[in-house]
Amino acid sequence: MDLFSGFSSLKFLFTSDFPAGNQLAGNYTIIQLCIMLLFGILEFYVPNAGVRKKSVDYLNNLKVYLFNFLWVPVAGLIFAGFFVPISAKLGVGFIDLSFMGAYGLPGIVLQFLLSFLVFDFFYYWMHRLTHVNVWLWQQHKVHHLDRSVSSMFRDNFLEPVFEWIAITIPMSILFKFSPLNAYIFSLTAGTLIVWIHFNAKVRLGWANRLIASPQFHRIHHSTDPVKFMSNYATYFPIWDIVFGTYTHPEANEFPETGVEDQPDIYSLGSAQAYPFKRWAKMLRVVFSDEKFNKNNYW
Repeated sequence: MDLFSGFSSLKFLFTSDFPAGNQLAGNYTIIQLCIMLLFGILEFYVPNAGVRKKSVDYLNNLKVYLFNFLWVPVAGLIFAGFFVPISAKLGVGFIDLSFMGAYGLPGIVLQFLLSFLVFDFFYYWMHRLTHVNVWLWQQHKVHHLDRSVSSMFRDNFLEPVFEWIAITIPMSILFKFSPLNAYIFSLTAGTLIVWIHFNAKVRLGWANRLIASPQFHRIHHSTDPVKFMSNYATYFPIWDIVFGTYTHPEANEFPETGVEDQPDIYSLGSAQAYPFKRWAKMLRVVFSDEKFNKNNYW
């Protein structure tokens, strides 16, 4: 499924040399970091949707980002490099949309949109599960504790592991992917994630039902315990509409963000250690005589 068939002149953006010989991982890291920093800089010049992130918080989140960037692309590509050949030998990859490339740019665009819509379907359910399951919530919570949501957001390093399990494997089973296409998917997905966390008063109105926007996603980050259980889709809100979790933002609705009555995280170590500390605390209760009440851990 070669999305760039006939557009070989664009491939240099994704395959130029990088230290240590890992071309895709290196370029992914550079491009994504540049995109994130660009949006971060723009946040200082546009009307913010909420509290502007302090410089020290930008720095803390940047540390988390850099930590993840150092290992996630490499680990992800190793994972893909290991799984894709095995899946090819097993005969998986039941859907091949490469024939659409014969119809030129419209066919390639449609091929991409259909594939990405399925991608977002799996992402929706993974994301929703990390909210409704109290154990998975502990690692995803690192992302939501940020009280100043911006393009310089943070995730615990386990987040992409869940994505590989819940998204990469199912997509690899369903579709025939080349390593380059898997990379392009990751790059596009990462760019759109930066976009929806953009701390700016972007209003798409009715179009929020078609494409995820910063305002649409800000509802999901709301301190309102009801609204943060909605708008799970990261790219196409159609999945929220279909499965009954869509909340349409009002014209001037830009709520406060974070987890109600819970402190934020302010260091790289805390961001990475947070879920393990929470799981240890929960396990102590599970293996004690005390009754485990999951409501104590949201």
